[in-house]
Amino acid sequence: MPDETVALMPPAAVRPSSIAACKACAAYAANPLCGVTYAAGCRACTVRSLARSPGFHASMAAGKFRADYRAALQAAAGGGWAELHLEVKAWSEHQAGA
Repeated sequence: MPDETVALMPPAAVRPSSIAACKACAAYAANPLCGVTYAAGCRACTVRSLARSPGFHASMAAGKFRADYRAALQAAAGGGWAELHLEVKAWSEHQAGA
């Protein structure tokens, strides 16, 4: 399992190159209220999308991975799904504190 310290870093520190290269991330960074837009293939967009998903929120409320959320993680990251989950969790916590 990935190092738990990843969950404590702000999402920008986790994937800065992805954010800098993505127009959807740049638009979101300029104005978080611009609307929900995501770019296919962008790790930061994937993290934002999963952090807003019903499966993620239901999994956090239940204290365990729901099948739909884990399937989404695996579809996006394959064997690296646990690391992706830590990024999603960090993003959600970052947004909650913002």
